[in-house]
Amino acid sequence: MTGGSDGTLVPGQLIDFSLSIDVPQISGDSDVDLRVEIFEMPLNNTAPNIHICGPEILSLGSDLQFSNASVSAPDASPQIIHANGNLGHVSKAIFDLGPVETVADTSDSTIQMKFSALALRHLIGNSEHAVLSGVAVKDYSTIIINKATFTANAELVQFDATANVEFSPSNLMTNEPSSLDIKLHATHPSFKMVIKVFNPNGFDALFNIGKPTIVNLGSGYACADLSDWEYKPTFSRTKNNYGKVTLLAPMLFNVDQNRNVEDDANSIDIKIPVTAMPNYAGPQTLAVGVMLDEVEVWSNIFTINIGEEEYPAPSPVQPTVSAKLITPHIYGGSAVIYELTISVDPEKTVHLLIEAKTSSDDVSAVTAELIDSGLCAILPVHQQSENGGVLLVDLGKCTNIDSSKSTDLKVNIAFHVSKDIGQSETRDVDIKISETEVTGLQFTTYDKSYDIGEVTAMGSSLGFSEYEVLPDTEIGFKIDVTIPPTVNDVSMSIEAYTNVLLSDVQFQICSISVQNIGSALPCMKSSSSSSVHNKSSSTKELEDMIKWDLGQSCPGSILGYSNSNDLSIKFIYRVPNQEFTHSKLNIIPAIGFYLNQESLFAASQNITLNTEDVLGSTTVQLSSNNYALTKTKPHIVAYVKDMDVESKDIAVLKVIVKIQPQTRGHFIYKFNTKSEGFLSTCRLRVTHIGSNIPCGKEPTGYVDKYSSARLNYIEDGSAEIDFGVLTNWGEHEINYDLYPDEDAIELLGFLRVTSPDSTTKEVRFVHEIASTQQQKLFNVKPGSLTNYTSNLNPVFEEILEVSNDTRTYSGIPKIIGLKLDVPAGFSNQITILFKNPDFETKEYGFCDVNVTKVGDNIPCLNLDSANQIESNEQDEPEGQISYSLYAQHYEYSQKMDENYILVEVTILTSSETTGDISLEALIEETQETASITLNLETPDLATLGRESDETFDVSYVETASQYTVIPSQKIWIPFTVSLPRFAQMPLILGFLSPSHYGRAILTVEDVRFKRSDVLSNICCTGPKVDAKSVYEVTNAPTTNISTFMQKDYIEINMGYVKNGHYTLRQGYELDDHSKFEIEVLIQGTDHQSAAQGSEFPISLAVKSRDIIAVTSQSILISRDGTGIDAKRSVIIYESVTDDLEAEFVSGDKIFFTGVLSHSIESRAEAHGMARLVFLMPRWLTIDTSSCSTNYSLSGECKVVSTNDDRQSNVIEFYGIYFSSYISLNFSIVVNELNVLPAGLGIMDSAIVSFVQCTMSSFSGYPDSDETPVLCGRYEHNSIKVKSPACNHRFELNECSVTASTAISEDAMPGNVLTDDETVWTPAVRSGKVWREEIIFDFQKMTRVSKVQITFSTIGYVLPNKLSFMSSTSGKYWKSVSVVEEAEAQTIATFDPAVYTRMMKIVIENQKDGQNKIGIKHVSWEGCPPDSSESMPCLADQTRVSTKAAKYRHIAFDSYNLIFYFCDINPFLMKDTICYSIIQGTKNYVELPHYIAYIHGFNPNSGRMYFKDKTGVDLSSKDGKRIELMKTGEIDNIIGDIEPAEVVPGQPTDMDPVVIGDYTADYNGVTYMGESIVQWSSCCESA
Repeated sequence: MTGGSDGTLVPGQLIDFSLSIDVPQISGDSDVDLRVEIFEMPLNNTAPNIHICGPEILSLGSDLQFSNASVSAPDASPQIIHANGNLGHVSKAIFDLGPVETVADTSDSTIQMKFSALALRHLIGNSEHAVLSGVAVKDYSTIIINKATFTANAELVQFDATANVEFSPSNLMTNEPSSLDIKLHATHPSFKMVIKVFNPNGFDALFNIGKPTIVNLGSGYACADLSDWEYKPTFSRTKNNYGKVTLLAPMLFNVDQNRNVEDDANSIDIKIPVTAMPNYAGPQTLAVGVMLDEVEVWSNIFTINIGEEEYPAPSPVQPTVSAKLITPHIYGGSAVIYELTISVDPEKTVHLLIEAKTSSDDVSAVTAELIDSGLCAILPVHQQSENGGVLLVDLGKCTNIDSSKSTDLKVNIAFHVSKDIGQSETRDVDIKISETEVTGLQFTTYDKSYDIGEVTAMGSSLGFSEYEVLPDTEIGFKIDVTIPPTVNDVSMSIEAYTNVLLSDVQFQICSISVQNIGSALPCMKSSSSSSVHNKSSSTKELEDMIKWDLGQSCPGSILGYSNSNDLSIKFIYRVPNQEFTHSKLNIIPAIGFYLNQESLFAASQNITLNTEDVLGSTTVQLSSNNYALTKTKPHIVAYVKDMDVESKDIAVLKVIVKIQPQTRGHFIYKFNTKSEGFLSTCRLRVTHIGSNIPCGKEPTGYVDKYSSARLNYIEDGSAEIDFGVLTNWGEHEINYDLYPDEDAIELLGFLRVTSPDSTTKEVRFVHEIASTQQQKLFNVKPGSLTNYTSNLNPVFEEILEVSNDTRTYSGIPKIIGLKLDVPAGFSNQITILFKNPDFETKEYGFCDVNVTKVGDNIPCLNLDSANQIESNEQDEPEGQISYSLYAQHYEYSQKMDENYILVEVTILTSSETTGDISLEALIEETQETASITLNLETPDLATLGRESDETFDVSYVETASQYTVIPSQKIWIPFTVSLPRFAQMPLILGFLSPSHYGRAILTVEDVRFKRSDVLSNICCTGPKVDAKSVYEVTNAPTTNISTFMQKDYIEINMGYVKNGHYTLRQGYELDDHSKFEIEVLIQGTDHQSAAQGSEFPISLAVKSRDIIAVTSQSILISRDGTGIDAKRSVIIYESVTDDLEAEFVSGDKIFFTGVLSHSIESRAEAHGMARLVFLMPRWLTIDTSSCSTNYSLSGECKVVSTNDDRQSNVIEFYGIYFSSYISLNFSIVVNELNVLPAGLGIMDSAIVSFVQCTMSSFSGYPDSDETPVLCGRYEHNSIKVKSPACNHRFELNECSVTASTAISEDAMPGNVLTDDETVWTPAVRSGKVWREEIIFDFQKMTRVSKVQITFSTIGYVLPNKLSFMSSTSGKYWKSVSVVEEAEAQTIATFDPAVYTRMMKIVIENQKDGQNKIGIKHVSWEGCPPDSSESMPCLADQTRVSTKAAKYRHIAFDSYNLIFYFCDINPFLMKDTICYSIIQGTKNYVELPHYIAYIHGFNPNSGRMYFKDKTGVDLSSKDGKRIELMKTGEIDNIIGDIEPAEVVPGQPTDMDPVVIGDYTADYNGVTYMGESIVQWSSCCESA
C-alpha cells in the first residue's frame, strides 16, 4: 500500500492510497476465495473519524480467472460498512472477489486498486488513527495487512456557513412552474446537511414543491456520493401536491483547507422546483431551511404572489427515453420491472403519459411509479386505468426549471408474468412515454428451476411494551414481512383481532397501515383493495377486527436495491374509556398473516388492562423501547400573520403541537387562557393529526361516546380540546418547525380582539398543552366595527337529515336550509323573517331555527353562541318567526364555500295538511327574499322510520341532591329521552304520579321542554316550543284517584319525531345531542301518607310502536316546618266584577267572576267540607239562581244564605285540593231587601270573603281531621253603591247666617233667609284680592245635596264665579263645588251629598268695585237632620261697612300733624291693620296688629286713642310708640275725643270723607290732592 505515509492529520485532509496485490499461483482445484478489505481503525479508544473514499479496482491481471462473473474492473462494487450506522461515513470497504485461480504462470497476476482517506470534522487532537488494507485468502489462512498510522493535529475551530438567494419568483400565475435558487457556503470539513422546504403558514395546497437538487458542488468537495441522499416528499392535506420536502445528505466532505466562507470552492448550489397551485390567489409564503449537523445555519421565508390568471402552459415536447431491466432473474409469477430514464431538455415540458402493454397473454402491465422527478416542477397526479390490456398511467406534466441543462426523471414500470410461463421464454413489451416509444424491450425467463422458498415474517412491539396498561391507551404491533422473488402468485391477506374474555368490553382497532412496500413488490402497490373493519360479535359497538386482502404477490428481484422485497405493516389497538365491571381484564391482541388462506404467521401478546383508575395516563411518559430519546415535553408554537391588530378585528392563529416520538400522555390543549377578556375565542378546530398519532381523533363530525376527543368553549373566552390519551408511535426526532407532519397536531383558531381602552395596548395570548406553554403579544390599537351591508343572495335548500329522503311528510318535522353568501367586507346584523305566506289556509308551525354550517370567512359567528339566539322575545305574529345574528366577513380563504352561512328552520305541519306549502324568507337589512314550495305527502306510518327502530332510552336527570317537595310546592322534574341517530319514529310520553286511598300523593300539573346545557338534535323539542300548542297533551286523572280536579297523569303525543342532526352539520355531534330533555311540573299534596322523609316516584314511560321504556325519579317529602304556617291551608278567593269604578243603584245586578285556589304559602288541603263565606252589607245579596261553577257536574253552586246583622252568604264545596282551581260565576243584587239608606251618596260597599274548612291533622294541628278552621286570609272587593237622593228643604234661623261684610245695616246676611225684596249686599271694594263670603250654620251634621241662590238684578250685578265650601266646625273648610258663571237663579247640586254642619258661599270674582252684588234668597236642600240637639249659633262676624270700629276708618292728629287710618286684612277678614303717616310725607308706620280700631284724637292731650282686640284702651302721641292706658282712664276724656271717620264700602259714587287736608273716597286717601293711600293695595302685604 503506497501513497499515504505516517504523519499528522488535520480535519478535511484527503490522503490518496494505491494498493497492489500480487496473487501467487493457484490451481483450479484449490477452492481459494479472495477477499480485500480497506478500513480505518482508531488506536486509542476514540471515535472513528476517517472516511474511506472511492475504493476502486483499477485492473485485474490477465492471468487471474474469477468464478464470479460480476467481478470486473472497474465495475466491481465493494460492500460498504458505515461507522456506527452513520450513513455517509464509510469506515470499511470490502471487495469479496470469490473463487480465483491463476492460469499458465503468474507473470500477470496483480490486482491494482486505489482509495482515499479523509479526516472528518470531529477529529480529536493527538488522537491516533490507522488506515489499513488487508487481503484474506480462504483455506490458505493467509492474511496480509498494510497499515498507515496518523496522529491528529486538530484544534477546536468554529466553522462558518452562510447562504444567499440567487433567485426567487415574486409573482406566479396559477399552475406556473418556477424555482428557488440558493447558494450555500460551508467551511465544515464534514457535515450532514438537511434541506427543508415547506409552507410555514399551514397545510393547504399552496405550492407543489419539487425535489431540491444540488446542481453544483464547489471544487473543495470530495468523495461526494449523491446516491445515498434521502429525499422525502410529504403530501399536503389535500393529497394534490407535496407541501413539504426534505433532502438529507448523510455526509458531505470539504477538503478545501482555506476554509474561507466566501470562496466558491466551498459553495453548494441548490435549486428547488415550485409550482403555484390553483384556488390560492394572493401573497403566499414558502420557508426554506438548511441545517448542518443538526444546527440551522440559514433559513428564509419567500413571499410569492399567486395570481388568479392561469399559466399558459407550453405545448409538451417529446422526451428522450431509455430503459433498463432491473429484475434480471425472472420466474413464472414474478415481476418484470423496467427503470426508465426520461430526459427533459432545459425549460421544456413533458407530459408523463405512459402506455405499457404486451402482445402475450401471460404477461400484463401492472403499474408505473415516478421514482425521481429530477429538476422537474410538476403537479403530482397518479391516474391509472386499464383499457383493452393497455395500462394507462398519467403522472402529470413535468417542466425542467433548469435553463442550462437537461434533467433526468426515473420511472419504474412493472409487468406481471404468469405463473404458467415456461423457462427460457422470451417476451416483448411495449412502453410509450407521451408519443415517444421505447423499442427493443425484451426479457427472458430464468432458465433454472427454483424452489418456492419461504415468506418470512417477524412481529414486534412498536413501543410501550408493558404487560399492564390503563384504559384509553394504545397497543402497537408491527409485522416485517419479506417476500422472496420465488414466492409468486399467492394470495396474501392480514387479519387482526383481539380476544377479550368479557364480551361486554369494547375494544377497537383504530389504525392499520401498510408501510414501506418494497419496490420489488409492484402488484401490492397497485392493489386497489382496502381493509375491511368488522365487529367480532353482536355485543360489540366498535370495530375490533380487520381483514385486509393484500392481493396477489408478484415479487421481483432487483439488483442493488436493499429491502426491495420487504413489507411493513403496523397495527394500533385501543381500549377506550367505558364502564368496566372488573378491575382487571385480560386482553390478547393478535395478528395473522395468510398465504392462500393458510396461516403463515401469527403474533399475539397477553396484556392486562388495569381498570381501577378508569382514566388513562395523565402525565407524559416515555417508552422504554427508545433508549436514546430523553425528551418528553411536546413542542408548541402559534403562528400569527400580523400581531398588530385593531379592536374588533379578527385574528387567525395556526397552532402546531408536536408530540415527541415514543411518548404517551393525556393531552389537553388550552387555547387563549389568560387574555383577561380582551381576546375571545370564536372558533377552534383541529385541521391535522399526524400519522404517528393514529388514534388521535379530531373533535369533529360524529364523536361517539368511546372517542376521547372533546371540544369545549368556555365562558371566559378560552377554549380547550381534550384529546384523551395519545401515543406518538414515531421513531425519529421531531422537526421543530411549523409544518404539520406525522408527529404534529395542527389547529386553527380564530379570535375576536377587543381593545381595553382608547390607547394602544399589548394583549397577551397564551396557549398550552401538557404543561408546555407559549405566549404571544398582540399590539391592539383602538378601533371599531363599521357596519357594511351588501346582498346576501339567500337561497333555500333542502336538508337531507335522514338518509337521502327528500320528501316532505304531513305531521313530521321538515328542515329547510337558507344559504346566505356573505360577501367580502360585510359587517352587520342579519335579521331573517321566516314566513308562511298561506298561513290562513295552509297552517304549519315553526319549531327551531339553527345556524349549522358557517364558513371560515365568517369565523366569529360562534356556533355555540349562535344557537342560543332565539326568536324575538315579544310574541311573534302567527305564521312567522324571526331570527337575528351578527356576521363579520374575514378574508381567510378564497374558497366560495367559506363565505356561506346556513340557517336552518324546522317546520311542523299537522297530519291533516296536504298539498303544496310555501315558505318565504326576508332579509330585513337588504330586503332580499327567497321562497320554496314543498309538496306534502301522506306518510306510510307502517313503514316510515322502521330502519331507525333501534333501542331508545329514557332516564331521569341526575342531580347533586335529591328532589324534595313540601305540600303545595310545585317543582319541575327533568327527564332525558335518548333517541337513535337518524331516528324518525312515533313517540308518546306519559308521566304518572303516585296515589293512595283514591287521592294523589303527588299531582302532575304541566309539561314543557327544558333548556339544556347540551344542544339537542331532536326536532321541535327546544325550549321555545310550547308542548301544549305543538303536540297533543292530555292532563287528566286516572282511575287511581276519585278526588275532584286532582290529576295524576299527563301524556304528550309527539306524533313522529325526527333526529335532525343539526350539530353534525355544525361539525361536532355527540351522543348527548341525540337526546332531549322534558320536564314535568309536579305538586306536593298533604296526603296522609306523605309523611316527613317518605319517598314517592314520578314515573315516565316512553312508547314507540311496540317498544316501551320506563324510568322514574324519586321525590322526597319534607314536612319539617314548625308553627301553624307550616301546617295550615291558605285558600284564597280572587274575583273581579264588571267595573269596579261603576256606581250601582237599587235593583242593579253586579256580575262577579272568581277563582278559588290555594295560595303559594298554603301547606294543607281542604279534604272535607269547605265553605266560602261572604260578609256583605245588608243591601247586597247573592242571586242564588245565577251562581255557576266548574266544581260540580251540573255546574250549579250550593249556596246557603243566613239572615243576620251582617248578612252572610255561604257557598259549600267538598274538598279543595292544591290542584283545584274552582271558578265561580254569580250576581249580587243591590238593595233587594229595600234596606239601602238614602242620602249617603256613593257608598263604598265591602264584600269580605274567607274560607273555612277541615284538613288533615299533622303534628297536632288542627286538633282533628274534622275540626273546622280558618283556611286562608280574608279577601275583599269594594263596589260603589249609590244611595237615593234627599230633597228636604232646610229651615234656618237668622242667627245661622253670617257674612264677611255688609254694605249697610239694612243689607245684612240674614235677609237671604226670606224670599222678599231685601238683599245681602257685601261692601264694594276695588282690587282683585277681596273675596266676600256668606256662611250658613245648620247647627247639626247633615247631608246637603242642593242649594238655590236668587240674585237681585235691579241696581245690582251678578258675580263671575262662586265657590262652595263645607266645614264641620267653622275652622277648616273644604271646597266641594264651583260655579264658573252665576245666573240670576243659580242652582248647585252636590253629588254625592256633602256631609257637613256648615256651608260657605264665596264670591270669587266680582266686577271691580263698579257695582253692588245683591243676594235676595238662598235655600238649601238635603237629608233631614237627625233628632240630636242643635248646636248653638256662631257669633255674627259680619263687618258692616258703615261702622268705623268694624270697617275702614281715618283720623288726624292735628297737634302732632299725624294722619292715621285702618283697614280690613283681605287675607284674614277678622283682623284690622292700622298705619300712621307724618303729614307731608309718604313714610308709613305699621302699628301693632293687636290694635282693633281707632277711637279718635284728643286735642287737649295731643294724643290719638285706640282700642285693642281685648278691649284695652291705648294711646300714642308720635304714631310709633303705643302706650297702655289705665282701666277707666279714657272715660274722663271721652267727651273731648274727635272720633275717627268711617269710610264705607260704597261704589265709586260715594260721598268723600274729609279730615283736614285729607280726603278719603272709593279709591283711597289724598293729601292736598295727592294720592297717598290706594285701598286696592293697602293691606295686601300685611
